[in-house]
Amino acid sequence: MGVTEAAPTKMPATTIAIDYTVNKVSAEGEITYEAVMTDTTVAEDSDAKPEIVQAMKTALVGVKGMSINGIMSSRGIVRESQVKMPPDIAPQTRQMMEQMKDAFSNTGVGFPQEPVGLGAKWELKQKVKSQGITLDQTTVYELLSLEGDRVKLKTTVTQIAANQQIQNPAMAGMTVDVVKLQSKGGGEVTADLAQLMPVQATMGMHNETAMAMNTGDEKTEMSIKMDMKVGVETK
Repeated sequence: MGVTEAAPTKMPATTIAIDYTVNKVSAEGEITYEAVMTDTTVAEDSDAKPEIVQAMKTALVGVKGMSINGIMSSRGIVRESQVKMPPDIAPQTRQMMEQMKDAFSNTGVGFPQEPVGLGAKWELKQKVKSQGITLDQTTVYELLSLEGDRVKLKTTVTQIAANQQIQNPAMAGMTVDVVKLQSKGGGEVTADLAQLMPVQATMGMHNETAMAMNTGDEKTEMSIKMDMKVGVETK
């Protein structure tokens, strides 16, 4: 931040249990569903600072019982996603819920319209929003195996954001200029065509963001590098 370089910070692993309910399936195959957070766990990690572990636990307490309502297309693409949150929720919890909503929107598989077979590759381009930032996201899928309704795919994801101004989600009244954002990663997904969510999925992402925070006449420049791993498993 400015001329100060902060030491790398490790976040503790977090596990979130979610119950999904399909409420309606339209004639066109669109699925209306609800996802309810039922349990959360923050791992005790000796490499993570105790104050960070405690802050994560405190923020996640308010997440239990919250829900996300979404609409998924017949091709597995999440078209809409809305979080139900009380008005007096803590800013940290609100930010965490928005992050989870963004993550859930990208855990599905965007299948192509055309029939494909083993070894097929296809590309899905989307405009997505993450913590108020509008991103151009490109996902490349490769069909690794196909057994009945179960498919295994390799994914490669890239995200780029153009210069834009957003509201700081943690500090009301402060604007943030996003100067540069680039993300790249990938993983593998095992999906069952008869299920809403993937049977199993792993994703690793590397993100680099440069931004400037504006408070009145003052501007503070900041750059962030983040590595993240996400796993999904259906019980």
